[in-house]
This record gives sequence, structure tokens and C-alpha cells, in this order.
Amino acid sequence: MLDFEAILSLNKIFENWYINDVKQEHQTIPTMAYRLEASDIVAEKIKISVVFK
Repeated sequence: MLDFEAILSLNKIFENWYINDVKQEHQTIPTMAYRLEASDIVAEKIKISVVFK
């Protein structure tokens, strides 16, 4: 298990957070805290991304 926290610059406007291309519901602020689980790993990788407006 791994805790992940990301903090975006406040001067950027973003739309949503994604983990392995799955939109994370209720993640609409510029910080994201997420507890990574073994099931999040796909082909020995995890993809965490954010889409900006």
C-alpha cells in the first residue's frame, strides 16, 4: 500500500483526475489524496493523470 498526494498549481484550471484512465469521482479540487492498492497496478505500472480545461 502506498499513499499518494498531488498538489497542482492554483493558477491552473483542471477538469478531473484519472487513475489508469478511470475518472475519479468527487475529485474536483487541485489536491488529490489516494491510497494505491495492489489492484491499481496494471502491467507493473500505474497511471495517474489530470486533465486541464
